[in-house]
Parts: sequence; structure tokens; C-alpha cells
Amino acid sequence: MANSTSHPTGENLVLFLALVPFVMDRGEVSIAEAAAQFGRSEKDIKKAVELIACAGIPGDSSAYLHADLFDIDWDALEHDSVIRFENTIVIDQQPRFSPRELAALIAGLQYLAAHPRYGERSDVQSLLAKLRTLTGSDAGDTLVVKSAPIDSTRDLLDQAIGAGTQVSFDYLTSSGEATKRSVDPITLEARDNTWYLRAWCHSREALRVFRLDRMGQVEALSAPIGEHPDVSQPESWQIFDPSSADLQVVIECDPHALALIAEYLDRHNPPEKEGDVFVATIPFAHENALVRFVCSHPGVVRVRGPESAKAAVRDFATRALHASETSGDA
Repeated sequence: MANSTSHPTGENLVLFLALVPFVMDRGEVSIAEAAAQFGRSEKDIKKAVELIACAGIPGDSSAYLHADLFDIDWDALEHDSVIRFENTIVIDQQPRFSPRELAALIAGLQYLAAHPRYGERSDVQSLLAKLRTLTGSDAGDTLVVKSAPIDSTRDLLDQAIGAGTQVSFDYLTSSGEATKRSVDPITLEARDNTWYLRAWCHSREALRVFRLDRMGQVEALSAPIGEHPDVSQPESWQIFDPSSADLQVVIECDPHALALIAEYLDRHNPPEKEGDVFVATIPFAHENALVRFVCSHPGVVRVRGPESAKAAVRDFATRALHASETSGDA
């Protein structure tokens, strides 16, 4: 049992503020349970309850009436050592998380905790634990964020980054070309459900970004990574760094679509609002990449230029429509 000692006024105020919602969330709490929860003596808890009975908010007449104060079940407190409120005030009107909102927050934090950079952070784990206690059950422990098939690849790469060693893997480029790569891994990044490795590619002799779901036969090598002084900011909001040879495409989209294409946008050159739409310039390595981008966001983005880009998308749509009609006739 905690010893009854003199505590600073600030600590007593914190106990008061914490005890009220603690009891309200549970309906009733024994003095012993409250003492164990807050690390205080049972005598301190009883004093806090007596203070709560004097707390309230004056009504319109600026006088304290019965309904303006907390009302304690004194019989339960004296005979059963149980804290129970018979009347509560404004705090009862404060917004609270619904069970569904709590579940969403816990699931989101579990997803964040799966990231190698955040999984070991004490504040993430502490917040998860606190949110789980608010559920009032063990439901929070049973929530699971489904693991992606790339988990083993991500873990291997994370270990290589920590050890400062090279990795090799088979890689399928965006154009469908199968290649073999040997790289110095620098950092792992995630955008929505897609994981990327930012690394120094030995064959290209430059910084490159690789999608983990396009990797195969990933192998950790014993060779240490090299020094890359030119890589001053290996991590950025943009996943892919533009090249001077890229096709610069002007697109427009509705305001609600900005979040859907955020990873393609230049953080230092944000979209400009024109009337009811936003206009942005996005670099693409080739026209096929542009076509895939548009197909991945049907009805969300529209290509303004250049003419070659518009023609590429229009030709693809024409061929797809023709193929669909031919298939329907068959």
C-alpha cells in the first residue's frame, strides 16, 4: 500500500483531475483500486473524494445549487469503501472517443509501430497502452493490422541498414525489365501501403528508389556500404527524384483528389488553384508511367499537356475501349 505523505498542491490537483474521469468511466471504483491506480494512499484518495464533493460550476444566478456540484454516494464510500457519483457536472458533457474511434486509433498506431523507425519508440508504445486501457477490456490487444507479404524483405533490409552492409536482389522495373541490383541501403520509407527502399545503386552509380513489392531473391551481403557524401537528404516527401530527361506533364484535379496523388507532387512547388481545380506539374520517366498513373486514378486526374502526353493517354484509352468492345462481341 502506498504511504500517506504530504504531496505538493500541483500533484493533488492532478489526482483530482484524473480521479473524476477514472471513476466516471467505470461507474464505481473501490478506494483500494484507485489508490493502486494512482500510487497514492487510501487516505489521500478519500481526501480527494471529499474535495470533489465541493467542486462544481455556479449556475446562472452565480450561486452553487445542488445540481451544480458533484454528489457522492456517501453510504457506499463510508460502508463499502466504494467511490460512486450520484451527480456529475460539465465534465460529463465533454466529447469522448467512441469504441469505434478507439479501435481506429489503436489500429492506426499499430500500423505506425510496424514501421522500423517508429516501432521501438517508447511514446508510440505508451500511447498504445493508454488507448487500450480506455477500451475497458482486452479488445485492444486483439486488434491486428494485417502483415503484408513483404514483411520478411522489409525486416532483412532494415537489418542491413542497421548493420551498414550491402544487399542484392532481382528487380522488375516500372517498364517491365528484369534486372539484378547490388545496392547500399540507406533508408526505408512508406507511402500508404507501399514500401520503398532508398539506396545507392552500384550499377547506376546514383541514388535510386526501389519498391519492395518488385524485389525478389533479396540477399544480405557481408560487404560494407560505401561513403556517399552527395546524399545529404536521403529521405524526402517525394519518393522519386525528377530527372532532366523526365516528361513534364501538367495535370489538373479536384481538391479532394490532392491527398490521393500527394506522393507524386513536388513539395517545394505545390499545386496552384485555378477556379474549382488544382493544377500541378508532375515528372514521369516515360509515357507508360503516365498512362499507369492516370489509370490508377480514374476520373480523378486530367492531363492538360503537353500534347504528346494527352495523345499517349488518349491512344491507350482508345485501344482499351476497342479491346473491350471486341471482347464483348465475342
